[in-house]
Amino acid sequence: MQELEKILEEIELEEKNALLSVEHTTGYKAGALYMANTIKDIIRNHMDHASDRWIPVEERLPEKPENGYQEPEYNVMIKDAIIPTTLKFTSKGKWKDDLGQEYEIIAWRPLPEPYRPERSDNHDGE
Repeated sequence: MQELEKILEEIELEEKNALLSVEHTTGYKAGALYMANTIKDIIRNHMDHASDRWIPVEERLPEKPENGYQEPEYNVMIKDAIIPTTLKFTSKGKWKDDLGQEYEIIAWRPLPEPYRPERSDNHDGE
């Protein structure tokens, strides 16, 4: 886990360097910045899954989705609730349900990977 944190720090440093030259950004550099953000999200996702722990909102929030993209869902604990639920995290940094109702969240974590039954090569009767 510490190794992933070091990698993430290096990526963030490179991203900052690229942002410093934003006035001279070419399509290539803009694409590199997008890729750096994507890589950071992947690493954070693996870090979160590796620890399989709740992340307090005081520690950090998920990356905000860019406008126009589907709002990601997360497992969340609503303040004063006794069971977790699933809510969307908006590009404005708000936690909402499918009806648009906002909630105060105390902790969150990524959704688990969907279940996929393993395909079997054993064909009974063949």
